[in-house]
Order: sequence, then structure tokens, then C-alpha cells
Amino acid sequence: KGINYEETIVNVYHQILLPFHYIELNSWWYYKGIQDDFSEWTAPPDIFPNALQVVHRRLENIPIAVHNHYWSYNTVYKQNYSFAVD
Repeated sequence: KGINYEETIVNVYHQILLPFHYIELNSWWYYKGIQDDFSEWTAPPDIFPNALQVVHRRLENIPIAVHNHYWSYNTVYKQNYSFAVD
């Protein structure tokens, strides 16, 4: 109660005695575009205050799988990568 997603994920990882092989982050954790679409692989500070890289280290560097629904027309990555826009 009263903690953010970062602390929750790290606490669960360290308290549950199961052999985690990876952590999956679904489509709730990143900045979204105007139509609730994917904009950038960066977490708002209220989700992961110390950034996803710090969470990764706190999870003993286990793999993190990420997911997004669909790309925003205004994604920051369109400057560096080709996108097919329909």
C-alpha cells in the first residue's frame, strides 16, 4: 500500500521464492500517444521513478520482456526507423 510499481515488482521478485526466468511488462508502463497508443519506451516517473534500467539491476539483471499494443503515429522512433503507416 502506498508504493509505486517499481517497488511492487522488486518486492514481489525478492519475496516470492520461485525461479523467475524473466519479467514481462505489458502495455501499462510507458508513455502513450494521443490515442492511447505506444509512443516511447520510457516510463513516467510515477511508474518507475528510478528508470527501467535501475529496476533491471534490482531484479538481478533477469531479462525483461516488454509489450505494446500499436505504435503511435508520433512515436519518437520514427526519426531513426522506417514505419509503415496506414
